[in-house]
Amino acid sequence: MTGQAKSRNRGTSIDRSRVKILLCDRDAESCEEVSTLLTACCYQVISVSSAVKVVDALNAEWSSIDIILAAVDLPLEASTAMLKYIMQDKHFKCIPVIILSTNHESSFLLNFLRLGATDYLVKPLCIDEILNLWMHSWRQPKVLDWLPQNNFQTSGQENSNIFVCNDTDEEFLENTMQKLYVSKRN
Repeated sequence: MTGQAKSRNRGTSIDRSRVKILLCDRDAESCEEVSTLLTACCYQVISVSSAVKVVDALNAEWSSIDIILAAVDLPLEASTAMLKYIMQDKHFKCIPVIILSTNHESSFLLNFLRLGATDYLVKPLCIDEILNLWMHSWRQPKVLDWLPQNNFQTSGQENSNIFVCNDTDEEFLENTMQKLYVSKRN
């Protein structure tokens, strides 16, 4: 690669070392393998061995965690309870949850997607899947506390003024848009 080509690519490379992944896997050997892969791809990794420890880690440092990678070969009750808990918390639900499983049956995985998981990966993992995990944190929308639930969605960019309205209540829409217009003028 020429020096000119290297300098062009430098601005587009992703700094995975800034992405922190909370990894949960009850199987110590599997956890070590996945952690080694993540670390080799320059991610920061916090490894825990249970759904309860995921919640503890989130309570301790939720604001610095970018992705939760959770093996669901744990007891299913614990995995579903953990996912429900994450999706009910206003801060935690903004963190993408990616399910890891050895079970590739779509009905099995679909249950976790319905509960709020962002995506799933089937073991054994491919290095390309690991290299591209950062995209989940990039795509995850930011929650704006001042917007009513389920009515608006940002365009995904911070400080964005573009909203997509999911609500058909014209009175709600008119009042909210008027507030946005007034706040934009001030």
